[in-house]
Amino acid sequence: MGSAATKGARKRVMVGVRYLALGSRDVMREDLHSSRDEIALDELFLQPFKDVLTESGAEAVFSSSDTVDSAPWTENSALLTSILRQRWRLNEILVVNDATSPLRNGPGSVKAGLDIELPLKNHRTIAIEQALGYGKLNWSDIQVMTERIIAAQLRYYCLAVRMPTPLPNQIRCKEHIALARRSVAESMVLLKNDDNLLPLSGTSKLRLAVLGALADRVGTAYHFDPSSHVLGPSGTTPLEALQSRHNLEVDYERDDAFRAAQLALAADAVLVLIRPSCEVEPLPPVHEVSRFRRLLCISSRPKPHATKSDIRNSFRNGRALDLDKSDLKLARKALTVAGNKTVVVIEAGNTVLIPSFVRQNAAAIIFSSYSCRQYGNGLKDVLFGDQEPSGRLPFVLPGSRRLAENKDETVSSEIKRDRIWKSRRLQSKRQPPAFPFGFGLGYSHFSLNSLSCSSITGNTFEIVINAVNTSEHSGAVIVQVYASKARESDSMPSRSIDDNDKRLIGFAKEVVKSGRSGEVTVTCRLNSLAKYNKETAQVIVAAGDYEINVCQFEGDDRAVSSICRVMQHIIC
Repeated sequence: MGSAATKGARKRVMVGVRYLALGSRDVMREDLHSSRDEIALDELFLQPFKDVLTESGAEAVFSSSDTVDSAPWTENSALLTSILRQRWRLNEILVVNDATSPLRNGPGSVKAGLDIELPLKNHRTIAIEQALGYGKLNWSDIQVMTERIIAAQLRYYCLAVRMPTPLPNQIRCKEHIALARRSVAESMVLLKNDDNLLPLSGTSKLRLAVLGALADRVGTAYHFDPSSHVLGPSGTTPLEALQSRHNLEVDYERDDAFRAAQLALAADAVLVLIRPSCEVEPLPPVHEVSRFRRLLCISSRPKPHATKSDIRNSFRNGRALDLDKSDLKLARKALTVAGNKTVVVIEAGNTVLIPSFVRQNAAAIIFSSYSCRQYGNGLKDVLFGDQEPSGRLPFVLPGSRRLAENKDETVSSEIKRDRIWKSRRLQSKRQPPAFPFGFGLGYSHFSLNSLSCSSITGNTFEIVINAVNTSEHSGAVIVQVYASKARESDSMPSRSIDDNDKRLIGFAKEVVKSGRSGEVTVTCRLNSLAKYNKETAQVIVAAGDYEINVCQFEGDDRAVSSICRVMQHIIC
């Protein structure tokens, strides 16, 4: 997905991929120190970056400003030079720092291999001049960096002169806006849909109660994330989109729980929109906001809801997973009186904790990440079946805060990023999440069978699976392929699988008509199965047998399984 996004963007702009590596949330970087497990670093964190950089042709990579092993990544020559430029042989790629985080050691960053400091802070210019004057930095270091920058500019110029200039009527044209609207709808994740409440009737007259402050916003991201404040066509809020529909009578309540319950009782259907907690969604300091406005043409923004200290504490005590309290209050009232006709929509950019009363009482639950300005129209299309939600969770949603917390993170500013990290922690505890990785429903249902696998001779191979649409609706099936090294059990001759080593190696989407079957071809990548060898400093897919599980989400008990053999070691 990263490679595809980068290749698409390179048709118009110079692309930098961020963050390399182990990037934490902005608000945590000042006082959070990470230690790394070398094996986990190469297998889990760095390998995806290598794949994207080598396949996409990206011109730059952003280095995280996090402190790892007592040193910022921006001054870490082991990462920026030894791994990136020497082991991976990506000597031409530019390394850029994060614009919002100051460099602590300008000359040290030059020696480590950092080429460009983005201009928001500009901390290292004077320090570099002084280091050159005192002989602590050589001009040869500057020359290597400068030649790399100029070469990248020349390569991009040669690419840019061949780029077709878009006509004025193509910019923000109807086709592009329609594509944005469709992408919003199709990326939404349907987590629950009891009694097929969704899609709502598109013909009969409906009275719809719409609850929550998010209904009258274009999208949550525009209130929290400065990088989302870019020029573009004016957006449509969910409330505006729903009010424009011909067969709807819309009643709206922003924050009054008592009136929300009254509207829910009287409505044919109820829509509750829920935001992340304001306590864990930071805004930049006032002086940084003003700089962003000048750079990105940002309009006025709301004041911060919480200080950086408050937000850090939220992460330490597990409240980072929480949803907005006022929105949950509305949801509780509505679900108490009208749960069987209530649709809950959650818009968040990361893992959240959906309270049990929402999971149990809501008839339907939709999860969406931060969307573009077509969020309102895309949501309306999903609610009334004009588009099918075909998104899948890119992370797990935990069932309780206790399962998601890491005690080391809550009591200390030191954390260790090892193989048992994030969702793998739940796997190691044998604790099922509320919603697993890759989960998502649609308006149609499928069964998978007849698995066939091509011979494995390189990094990629193909799997073909037969998918049968068993529902009355045509729709999209998202086939996911997971693999793990098969091994012999000490006590039994049959193979057993280490669940912590099960990796997603491929997925594909295919539309199949109602009552019909279709062949879905999934291109699988072996890189995700590679293991780091300390002696050779290589990441290798070992020869041997691998168990393949083809399913519709991780842990699906209806998975179709097979054994595939890798004939020889493959260096990634």
